[in-house]
Amino acid sequence: MFSIIFGLIIAVLTGAAAGENTIRFFPSIKHADITVYSLLVYTAYFILCMMPVIINIREAIRWKHIESRI
Repeated sequence: MFSIIFGLIIAVLTGAAAGENTIRFFPSIKHADITVYSLLVYTAYFILCMMPVIINIREAIRWKHIESRI
């Protein structure tokens, strides 16, 4: 699990260093062009943000499985 999280963090940081996830808000809104690489960075960031939810669901399923054995 740690290696997955670490890989996702590296993907997001690499994208940030390449400027794939930058947005300028003032005085106008301008974002970087959407490319395949930027989509990969956004997907990695989304998965990284959803990791606590994924872990909770996984643990709830495991707990129900353990409870049903008793």
